Amino acid sequence: MAIKLRKKSKLKMAKKKIDLVASRYNQKLAFEIETGKNSLEQIIENLSKCLLAGYDRIYLVATNRFAWKRLYQSLLSYLYYLPRLRLVLFQNKSQDKNAYHPL
Repeated sequence: MAIKLRKKSKLKMAKKKIDLVASRYNQKLAFEIETGKNSLEQIIENLSKCLLAGYDRIYLVATNRFAWKRLYQSLLSYLYYLPRLRLVLFQNKSQDKNAYHPL
């Protein structure tokens, strides 16, 4: 299984960047990192740019429980309609025994 990664991929349609992009098995993957500092509008904008760019799978990665809870509460109604979207909580294993929580 080969995964190709690129940091800060610039989109052709605008001067917007995606935090991390990867490709695996001919699928384009986009990762947006959420620390909890972005407003709901910024979160929706990050999600929208990934959707419009045509990524096959979009991961919104929360770096802490506060950001995870905020993403989950804000985007819960979208999850059913966006099967490409995944919410993930990623924490250092020394901080939490359950470091990876996909939704």
